[in-house]
Amino acid sequence: MRFNPGWPMSLFVALFLPLTLGLGSWQLNRAAEKNQILADYVQDQEGAVRPWQGFDRHAPGTKLGFCVDVGGEHWFLDNRTHDGQVGYEVFLPAQHCDSAAPVLLKLGFIAASGPRTQLPLLQPERWLGQQQIEGEVRPRPPEPMLTGPAEDMGLQRWRVQSLERTPEGSFIEPATLLVQVKTPQDWQLVDAWQPVNMAPERHLGYAIQWFGLAVVLVIGFLIWGVHRAADLQRGKHE
Repeated sequence: MRFNPGWPMSLFVALFLPLTLGLGSWQLNRAAEKNQILADYVQDQEGAVRPWQGFDRHAPGTKLGFCVDVGGEHWFLDNRTHDGQVGYEVFLPAQHCDSAAPVLLKLGFIAASGPRTQLPLLQPERWLGQQQIEGEVRPRPPEPMLTGPAEDMGLQRWRVQSLERTPEGSFIEPATLLVQVKTPQDWQLVDAWQPVNMAPERHLGYAIQWFGLAVVLVIGFLIWGVHRAADLQRGKHE
C-alpha cells in the first residue's frame, strides 16, 4: 500500500497535531489541579475552627473564630451575579478586638432591588461594636478590567467597583484577610463563592475533545495519504 500525503498536508498535521495533544494534556493537568484544590478545601472544611493568627496566610476554606470590632460602614461590590441575578457582594471593614489588625468581613451576595442609584437597605445596627464571629477564609474576587472610585451612597453605604479601590481613608489593604461570616447566622447573605470556577469534569470533557480531534487528524492524514498515492498512481498509468 502506497502512502503519499504531500508536503502541505504533512506540514498541516505537523503543526496542529502537537497543538491538539498539548491542549488536551493541559486540560488534564488543570483537572488534576482542580481536584487537588477541592480536596484541600474539603480537608479545611473538616478541620476545627482556628483562633485568629494575625496576618498569617490561610488557604481558602480555613475556618477562623475571633472577636471583631465593627462600625456601621458597609461596602457593596458592584457588578456581581448569582443564579442569573445581578447584584452586589456586601463587605464590612472591621478590626480585631485585641490587636486592632484590619480584617475584611464578607456577608455574601444580595440581589439588586432597584436602579444602581438605590442600594439595598440592610440593618447595620446588628453588627455594630465588638462581636464574636466564625467564618471561612476567602480569596479576593478577581479585579475587573475597568474600575472606578468608591461612591458614598449615604447611610454609611459605599458602592465599590473593586476591593483595590476602597473608600478614602479606609484601613483595608490588598493583603488584608478576607473572611466569609458564618456565625452569627443573621449576618449572612448568600454565600455564592466556589473554590473552583470550573469543575474538574469540565476540564476532562475538554481534554477528551482535544484528544478526539487529534485522533481524527491522524486518521484523516492516513486516509488522505493513501488516497492521494492511489490517485497519483492511476495518473501515471493513464
